Amino acid sequence: MFKNISSVLKTGPYRSFSKFWAFLLACMAFNFIWPFESYLSMWLTNVAKFDPASIGLAFSSMAFIGMVLEPLVGYLADHVMLKKYLLYGVAAISIMAGPFIYFVIMPLSHAGFNHQIVALSLGMYLGICCNVGLAIFNQYLRRASYVNRFDFGWALSGLSLVTIFGPLLAGALLNKFPTYFVFTISLTGVIFLLLVLSFKFDKSNMAVIYDEGNPKKKVSIREVSHTLKSKKFIGLVVFVMTCVSTNNIVGQQLGVYVGKFFSNPAQATGTFTLINVLAGIVCLFCMWLFPPFIRKISPRSSLLIYSALMAIYLFILAIAKNWIFVLIGNVVFFTLGGPFWNIACTTYVFQLFKKNEYATIQTLATYVASEFGQLIFASVAGFGYTKFGFRPTYFMLGIVILFSLVWGFFMLEKGESEEEWTKRTVKEKADNSESSDVESASLTSDDPEADSNEDAAKGDA
Repeated sequence: MFKNISSVLKTGPYRSFSKFWAFLLACMAFNFIWPFESYLSMWLTNVAKFDPASIGLAFSSMAFIGMVLEPLVGYLADHVMLKKYLLYGVAAISIMAGPFIYFVIMPLSHAGFNHQIVALSLGMYLGICCNVGLAIFNQYLRRASYVNRFDFGWALSGLSLVTIFGPLLAGALLNKFPTYFVFTISLTGVIFLLLVLSFKFDKSNMAVIYDEGNPKKKVSIREVSHTLKSKKFIGLVVFVMTCVSTNNIVGQQLGVYVGKFFSNPAQATGTFTLINVLAGIVCLFCMWLFPPFIRKISPRSSLLIYSALMAIYLFILAIAKNWIFVLIGNVVFFTLGGPFWNIACTTYVFQLFKKNEYATIQTLATYVASEFGQLIFASVAGFGYTKFGFRPTYFMLGIVILFSLVWGFFMLEKGESEEEWTKRTVKEKADNSESSDVESASLTSDDPEADSNEDAAKGDA
């Protein structure tokens, strides 16, 4: 398998920095914001002097601003397609994040300005930078993968690399330069901008991201509203709300659950870090090894496999006797599910919905649906942890994911495997090109004016 990957990397877009590697590195540069965010709470406490309530308010407002703006940027992305306007905006906001936090947020906090307003301002800015920026970049990356014919999962492995090395780098920077730690996100924003400037595309394959027969048609609110009422959209939204949202909620307090197996907090922290690093390493390998298999099955099958793996993961947590169970559940089942979800969710939307609505539907059906589901299930899970404990709550959440598995089996549309879809698209393109040539030749031969002109030319000769 490694030989196959090595041989593929010597062909097509993988030989070009601007058509593949720049996208992978840009994925790394942008997603450094997540380990940065995980350590930001420590910086806000120790340097900016935020209290825990203000930090909680800031991070809560991130999800809210994401839910509000993500559909809008998805709609705009469907208008600009592969033009880089929105990516430039993401880069500019990332670059200005450091100065904004350091020169605006921190002085206001030190001056005792209204903590709620300061926290909301910070959360809204970070929500645009992180949540909205992620929606913009991921839909762009997916479209680029179709045009340049590179593997989306391989490009997305930049996120896995950041998961491994990002926390180590962010922690070291926070310890070494505690006061100026927030400027690291500005630096990665500059790197992201430079990589975006280098993006190039296979212009001969641009038609693949447009609806067949009407490439100039723009997305409209009327058509989107009609799509939102369709069975396939509702089926996907319910699946995401019950499966993906539940999975995200489990991760929020997994560290607390691991801590219950240790009497020493330092040991608990070290073990939880080990679990995350191992999970990141396994995820990196999975993102490179699994895509060839995922391309051979339908996106619906991939989503169902993801749901089944997440249910097993939850049930393992529910019966855990020690931290080894958590390690196995997280590193094996949770990590194996990652490539199936990350690749299949975008493939499902791209294949089964109109291409000129791709980003709009993607943001609504995945990002917004997931965040809305978290708002619903987070309070339920929190109540369960307090009232019944972690194990019974994990078992109940596992039942919810089993429901998503059954729901997906009946409500998600099968579609084609990516290999089948690609072959059919290439064949249709070739057939259309051939028929166009025949039609052009027929029109030329049947044109009486052309024939008379030809005869006149012969007479003159």
